[in-house]
Amino acid sequence: MQRFAAAGNPVLFIENTGVRAPTLSDLPRLASRVRNWWGGVEGFRERGPNLIVLSPLLLPFPYSPLARWLNARLLERAIRNWMEATRRGSVVLWTFIPTPLVLDLIADLAPSLTVYYCIDNFSASSPAAKAIEISENRLFETADLVFVTSRELSARARRCRPEAHIFPFGVDFESFDSRRGRTGEPSDVASIPHPRLGYIGGIHRWVDLDLLKRAATARPGCHFVLVGPTQTDVTSLAGLPNVHMLGTRSHTELPAYVASFDAGLIPYLLTEYTASVYPTKLNEYFAMGVPVISTALPEVTAYNESNGGVVDVARDHSGFNALIGEVLTRDGAGREARIEAARRNGWSERLKTMSAIMVDSLASKRARPEVMEGLLRRLTRRYRRPTAAVALTCAAAFAVLRWSPMVWGLAEPLRLVEAPTTADAVIVLGDGAGESGAIGQSHEERVDRAIQLYRQGLVGKVVLCSSTKWTFSEIEVMRAIALTKGVKDEDILLEPSGGSTREMIANSAGLARAKAWRKILLVSSPYHMRRAVGAWKKQAPGVGVVATPASRSSFYSYREQKHAAWRKAGPTWNQLKALLQETAALAFYRFRSWL
Repeated sequence: MQRFAAAGNPVLFIENTGVRAPTLSDLPRLASRVRNWWGGVEGFRERGPNLIVLSPLLLPFPYSPLARWLNARLLERAIRNWMEATRRGSVVLWTFIPTPLVLDLIADLAPSLTVYYCIDNFSASSPAAKAIEISENRLFETADLVFVTSRELSARARRCRPEAHIFPFGVDFESFDSRRGRTGEPSDVASIPHPRLGYIGGIHRWVDLDLLKRAATARPGCHFVLVGPTQTDVTSLAGLPNVHMLGTRSHTELPAYVASFDAGLIPYLLTEYTASVYPTKLNEYFAMGVPVISTALPEVTAYNESNGGVVDVARDHSGFNALIGEVLTRDGAGREARIEAARRNGWSERLKTMSAIMVDSLASKRARPEVMEGLLRRLTRRYRRPTAAVALTCAAAFAVLRWSPMVWGLAEPLRLVEAPTTADAVIVLGDGAGESGAIGQSHEERVDRAIQLYRQGLVGKVVLCSSTKWTFSEIEVMRAIALTKGVKDEDILLEPSGGSTREMIANSAGLARAKAWRKILLVSSPYHMRRAVGAWKKQAPGVGVVATPASRSSFYSYREQKHAAWRKAGPTWNQLKALLQETAALAFYRFRSWL
């Protein structure tokens, strides 16, 4: 899209609207979306000449009819605002995802041209994404043009339409080319001996970790350098001295890393999903002249057929290991052929051909009289929608959530308070960032509750659980509070390894079993107790638990004093967010049978 913008075309790039409902692991991504929206003007941010990025705030349920309808209204309004600002009467709609929301936008906006660039086998990427197949087939049928990145995806598209143009992902060849031979080694690579076998990209479940482990074990003199985020369990590689996982690096840094490799690796598993994968890193390696060793992905095999066999392809693990030795003895042979292959597969060449096809399709479409008739029908249907009813419904829902006490009643099942009894120990769950979003705001309240129970003689031990660290370690701060308020050092036990409710419960339950405790008192936030107690009963069914939440919660008792009395009955935005998050977490724990 940056290249289209650089060519003088006004571009509105809309960030991913999602192909599945979110899970708890998506919370950081959702938080990033909110930050992006907040950092712009109603979600719009200028990223360069002719390029505007929109970070929309939408309901994250792509297959819910109600969410889909509301999201389409919100997104259509934002797009039309941009069209008005740029004085565009019509648009070319280019989409990378085939969700029902995209189909709605096509119907609402009546674009001059609809282009679907199919870059992934979404229905095979995860069980949660299989619902997308129906809407994708409709998009295959209705889009004016379909571009795909692989032969496998082309075959899928041609089950619904007569033609799909194959355009594998290109490489920003000019960027890599300008830095070839002119960049120094990154400091974290310079100390790693040669030969270096490198990989760039996410270390995810499609990477054959067993293949890498076998190769690293068989060749202790070679060093395997992995540059990218860790997205799966890499325990099998962690103990190998010649495997170096450097973590995430920005795309602008990649040429320097690739240039430091003696060979680039594409160690992917062969699965239904990877059958349609075209590895972008292939051309990035070649742009720097680096030889490539790959597993036998269908798209890599096809690349070889079109580019003179420049990729070394292994059919099995032993063949992969053998190719490593063979490639390292070639001493630069084939370097120019690799660079030329990358040049042919650069984005500049790709987009020239894509643009020509789009211009021809647009001219052909405009010559058809039924296009204008369809446009008039869609415009008529759009303006008949009951937008007033939606506005009233949203306003009523807002008032109920924000200003009435109903939310507190609905959240009451999250609370669990029991009368404290004599027990072996009191276990305190640290708050980490806490429900307030402010680090360390409520751990003192929880520790105070434990101290109160300790002073009453109900328990003899105080267990503090937290792995959170900021300027200070939270667990050490909690310990200092307990010591200052009279708890004996020998009566304090620390459990510093848990980063989530489930992990803290599992670790402290293990401690309880090791100590042969029969009953414990559990302390956390008032609205966290239902989940915490349920998790304890699942982890330690033989150890009794009594819910004894913090006696006070400054976070939940806060009311916005600037509002009139009738508006103070409802929760603040932060409180509402915390209650919704806890409700979602409780549902997720039940779904995973963790309660």
